[in-house]
Formats: sequence, C-alpha cells, structure tokens
Amino acid sequence: MHLRLSFALVFMLLLACAPAQAQEPQTMPAQKKVLCVDCPGAIVVKDNGAQAARLIDAPEGVKLIEEPGIIVWTPTAGQAGQHVIKVGINQGEGERIRQYDILVKPLERVLFVFAHSDDEFPIFSKLIHFVRTGKDVRCIWLVNKEGRHLESQEAMDKIGLPAEKLFKAGQELATVESLKLASDRILALLEEFPPDQVYMPQYECGHNQHDMAHFCALDAALRHGFEGQLYEFGLYNFHGGGPNLFSLIPAAMPSIRFTQDQQTVKLIESLIPIYKSQKAVTSYFNLALTPQQRCNTFYRPVAKWDFTRRPHTGMLWYELRANTRNDVFDKVAALTQDYLQAYPRSQDLVGMLEQDRPPNQLEICRPLVLIDPASVVQPAQE
Repeated sequence: MHLRLSFALVFMLLLACAPAQAQEPQTMPAQKKVLCVDCPGAIVVKDNGAQAARLIDAPEGVKLIEEPGIIVWTPTAGQAGQHVIKVGINQGEGERIRQYDILVKPLERVLFVFAHSDDEFPIFSKLIHFVRTGKDVRCIWLVNKEGRHLESQEAMDKIGLPAEKLFKAGQELATVESLKLASDRILALLEEFPPDQVYMPQYECGHNQHDMAHFCALDAALRHGFEGQLYEFGLYNFHGGGPNLFSLIPAAMPSIRFTQDQQTVKLIESLIPIYKSQKAVTSYFNLALTPQQRCNTFYRPVAKWDFTRRPHTGMLWYELRANTRNDVFDKVAALTQDYLQAYPRSQDLVGMLEQDRPPNQLEICRPLVLIDPASVVQPAQE
C-alpha cells in the first residue's frame, strides 16, 4: 500500500515538474488587401490597445515600423500575385497572429473624390500622371454647382480626361441625408467601376465640406468592402500655426512624395485661369506655393481620424473667422455622430476613424516619407 502511494506521489511530482506545453498563438481571421505594383502601401497592424507587434512572415521588401505599428510595402512588378503577411500582435494577454492575404496587381483604375471644383489642385500631378500612363481615371465632385463643375470639366479635358469620366453628386454635405446621398453616389461608382485606389481630401478642419467628403468616401468604401488602398491629400490647414497649403497633418501613416517634372508644373499653372469662379483662391495658391512645393506632391494612405476630436492642437482653419470659432467644428462632430446613429450599418466606421494616439501626440509623430517610384523615372512627355 505504501509502495503504491510512493509511486503515485513520484508520478504526480514528475507531472508537476514537467514543462508546460506552450499554447499555440491564436490566429485571427485573415484580412484581404489589394496593393498595386510600384505603389507605396501601408497597413495598420497594431491597434485596439496592442502593446507590441512583430513581423513573422512576409515577402521581400515588407517592413514593420514598430511605432506606431504599421507595415509598409512597395511591391515590384516581379511580385505580382498572391502573398501572405503574418504579424504577431501582443495585447497583454499573449500573442495573436494576424494574417493578411495580399493581392499584388498592376494599377489599372483610380477614383478621385473631391468636395469642390479646384480641390483637385493638390493632387493634380498624380491625376495627370495616371492619365498619361493610360490608367482608367474617374473623378467625382460631391458639392459642385453647375458653373464650377464646368470649370473642372474644361480643365480635365485639357489634361486628357473626357467628360464621361467625370461625375457630380450635387450635395451640400450639411445634413445627415445629404451625407447619405453623397456616400450612395460614391458607393455606386465603386460598384460600377471597381477601382484599385481611391484618393480623397484629408480630415484637417480647413473646410467642413472637405472633411465631409473624406467621411463620405470612407463610409462608401466600408459599405462596399473595399480592399484596395485609400489615399488622402491635404488642401489647407492651420497645423503648427499655419497656414499650410497642400500639406499633410502629421499622423501615424507615412507620407509619400511624388516629384513632378517642370512640364507638368507648367501644365498645372496653365489650368489656373480656367477656374474663374475661384480666381481669388487659385491666384493665392499660385502666388503662395514655393517652387519646391510646386514640384513635390505629398499624399499618404488614409490615417485614422476621430471626427469628434480636433485633428491637431492649436487654432483650426475653421476658427480664423471670429464669427465661426468652434461653431463649425462642433457642427461637423455632431453631424458625423448623427449619421452613425441614423445608419447603424456604418457603425464600423467608428473603428476606421478611431485615432490610436491623442492629438497632442500627433505633433511629434513624424513617420518616414516614402518615395513614389513613378516619379523616379518620369514617363515620356508628348
């Protein structure tokens, strides 16, 4: 009897001393993404309170920027096809594996979303480049009245983009229903003309309709299940005491620099007189931009914004006029929240817009600048 107990005790002690079996990290459902050849892309991998991230498996050229927690990749022509990227995410309760199923393909279709006629100026160089290199480009203006739309139509015709590829929504973007109609119009384009990339104004509190164009584009992309890359560009803001023209507010996403040739710069300058209804604004842009600013266009993958919070510290462009002060910002914040309450299917947009860091930290978050390969070797000019 004692011998049996002794054997039992020894066996139990051996079990207690045996090394614990390591638990396999939990693998989260794979996310599908589409990136284009020679186009810098970025994906946020560390969110929802994640404390750390590590790259487990990835194609050549993929880099993980641990802080703020994004992967960046500019796939080459030889990398076209299907790829898998695996990232380990630690949220304080053990590591989880996040997998991205990436399709790399040649860039074929591009959609630009604007609020007004003349909002195309900050990104004109990319638009012209896409037209020159044979990409299928579509543009939509959400607010434009007929007169202003005709100005954009004339300018687009001059760069080689015909009227049948230009669209307008005719919304004021000042009510929940007008946001819904604008989002529906973008959604229809995404379904009729599935683009590889979408460009939109950034959230910067320079003009409330610019911000709402950004919101509507994101909402439509979410409802569509868009898997391509969303990019944003700056119009005007007061970050750092401004004023800043065509400038991106510092955020977690890397900026991308596209350098245009002098012929493209001169072409853009020649378009300015077409925008007669916006003569004061376009003339100011023409006078205020330095030669370096005219040659370099900056854009980036869409950062995560919270429309109930100011995008930067200090005075907003909204507040330059004494009669508006905080009124415009408060209305924008309330309008977006009213929209999300009215259309519960868009509630997931909150996750897309939620900032990972408070605005005062955005001031010191200046991530790397990527170079757009398309601007390294310019296409032959006519």
